[in-house]
Amino acid sequence: MDDVRLLELLDTSPADGMEMLKSLYGEPVRLAAAQQLSCAKDVQACVQDTFADFYAQRERFDPSKGSLRGYLITISTRKAIRRWRSSQQQMPDK
Repeated sequence: MDDVRLLELLDTSPADGMEMLKSLYGEPVRLAAAQQLSCAKDVQACVQDTFADFYAQRERFDPSKGSLRGYLITISTRKAIRRWRSSQQQMPDK
């Protein structure tokens, strides 16, 4: 399924669209988060946040500028980095 059809599916049938989105891109999104985070719970939270934020703001995605896969991986990577930085700031100094 191409990106345009997937976006149409998200509009016409959100549950089916999200299921397809996660099926196609869940693993690359998870791997992107796991490269930045060592805690499995943080990785899973990052993945869930990535898909939720994408769905809420999917009109921002422009298929003419790149792939949906790359877009989601970028979101996941940025979220993971922010999560990692936040956890580093909360750690007490030694």
